[in-house]
Amino acid sequence: MAVKQTFVGDASKLNAELDRVQRGYAKLEEKLQRLTSESEKSQQAGERQAQSMGTAAEDAVLKLGRVVTGYMSVSTAISGVTDAMAKQLELQDRTLDRHTALAVQQQALLLNAGAQMPGLLPQISAIQAETNVPLEQLTAATSFAVSSKGEETTQRALQAVAASARLTPNRPEDIPVFTQVALQMMNAAGPGVLSPEAALGFAQSAAARASTPEAAQFFTNVAPVAFAGAIQDPTNRQRGMLEAASLMTMFTGRGDPEGTISSSATINYMGKIAEFFQTQETIADPVSLFGRLEALQQDETLRQAFIAGGGLKGKLAGKVRTQAVNLLTPDSAEAASLLAIRGDLALSPAAYDERVGLMATASPALQMSARQRESAAAAEMYMLRHPELGAQGLARQAVEEGLAGATGFWGAIDAQLERWPYRFLTSVGADPIATGEAALRSRRMSLEMGGVQPDERDQIRLLNRQLQVLEGLREMVSSAQSGSMVGAANEHPTRHNEN
Repeated sequence: MAVKQTFVGDASKLNAELDRVQRGYAKLEEKLQRLTSESEKSQQAGERQAQSMGTAAEDAVLKLGRVVTGYMSVSTAISGVTDAMAKQLELQDRTLDRHTALAVQQQALLLNAGAQMPGLLPQISAIQAETNVPLEQLTAATSFAVSSKGEETTQRALQAVAASARLTPNRPEDIPVFTQVALQMMNAAGPGVLSPEAALGFAQSAAARASTPEAAQFFTNVAPVAFAGAIQDPTNRQRGMLEAASLMTMFTGRGDPEGTISSSATINYMGKIAEFFQTQETIADPVSLFGRLEALQQDETLRQAFIAGGGLKGKLAGKVRTQAVNLLTPDSAEAASLLAIRGDLALSPAAYDERVGLMATASPALQMSARQRESAAAAEMYMLRHPELGAQGLARQAVEEGLAGATGFWGAIDAQLERWPYRFLTSVGADPIATGEAALRSRRMSLEMGGVQPDERDQIRLLNRQLQVLEGLREMVSSAQSGSMVGAANEHPTRHNEN
């Protein structure tokens, strides 16, 4: 900021301004002593908090003493302590960032889950402890699951999140996708019938049979097909799911490795077949997809009527259309392939369990990744379980913004005279909250001395607001001492043992 300039008309007024500057410098030492006193008080309180800045400062000083009395130089020792304190300040900022990011996802969860949200937090923490997937992404997946659970319960939706996290821990961005697929499959089979592990195992067996290179995208495409199959076979939903997924898997292949085209083509083809049989008056509807296909294969007249009625129009094109035509022919290669695929698919957790069991052991790279996630999760949970570190980082920001805005009469010079003692004390381990309160009050006192100028009123308001922020942080840290802000659970979300 530019230094404000005051135009004085006489020598006495100029002398008064110069005296004011001189008094300001004279009081600088007094301010530092006052801030140091506040810091020492907070230091005593901080000794009761694990990993507090005060404790870190004491450890640093002790280490400095040992090093100095040893063989290392004094300058090297001081550099080491300075680096340690810089790391601690960095930890404060990282902790603040983690809490801020988590708050965004917890807000979304609160909007979707309402009063259930507090009870979900410890369960999400339990999933994190098991899978070492970042809590922020698990919370986002849970929020999505709660909002799209359909007829399933919130607890079953949470189990779908846990099952998905186990299956794709190295790509947590896929967890919402897998969760959505699991819930679609579970709703297709009927509420409470299919476990999320069985649902994902079913999708995995279809993806393996289709030889798709991108499981997540194939999962997304096969889920609506299975749901459509269940709707069209209401007397036996699971049969409808299996037969529909088998047909899509047969259509998926070269030119459509992720099943995007095959998914819409399958739903269209099944719909045409169902509509045809529901309008027939001379033949009973076999109801199931395979039953209807078999009836068309065995009756030439019926088959020609289906084709003439537009059964092969719509979204059937290219290779898919050729396969659809051949499928209506008895003893065709497509008919045999369809039956073989059906034999490989199952609404069972077997494929899921196999892959989850190998996830951390199948290769050195997977083993390394598992250890890396474990290390990152430990660091993340430490930061989330110590909100006082984030509060200290936020306090430093609030004080810096307050002192920067309340520049006073002499602008940047005046502000710097107030800010450097605070920066010095926090850099050597003083509690940013207590020391910050002293710094802000000292700055306010400087502005109020000799009367408040009109343009300084807003600056005093800024200082008062930041003091309120620090007071709120102090209360938050105090309340957090009785329990973690993250929550903890002794039990993981249980796996259901349905088919």
